[in-house]
Amino acid sequence: MRKKLVKILVFVVLIGGPISYTIFNSWTSTLPQRFTIATLEIAIPAKGGRYAQWAIEINEEGYAGSSLLPSNYPEEVHRRKKYYVKFPVEYPSESVMLFDYPVPDNMPPPPAEGWTLEELRQLDPTFNFNPN
Repeated sequence: MRKKLVKILVFVVLIGGPISYTIFNSWTSTLPQRFTIATLEIAIPAKGGRYAQWAIEINEEGYAGSSLLPSNYPEEVHRRKKYYVKFPVEYPSESVMLFDYPVPDNMPPPPAEGWTLEELRQLDPTFNFNPN
């Protein structure tokens, strides 16, 4: 009986964990989003692709973000380059770096709470991000 319970718990953790994480990520993407700027800190070759990390500060609190870059991302995605980052207002720790949108050199620093999509588009007319 105990071995069966352990097997069930292992199955729930191995299957339920990733499913829960996927559901949470899908849900946070439906929440109101804001935008900020982050510098790509690391993009090193790793088994299975390049790994990226960045940090953002929202309302004087720091958050870290990371992701594996798909192999089809262009080589110009590299460390120390600035990109726009979107984040759910209620969960800034769930930020996503928008590697298709490098930040122009003339952009002002973002406000502490980040920009709305409309505010960012007024500042950077080339930002043609579609949230849907």
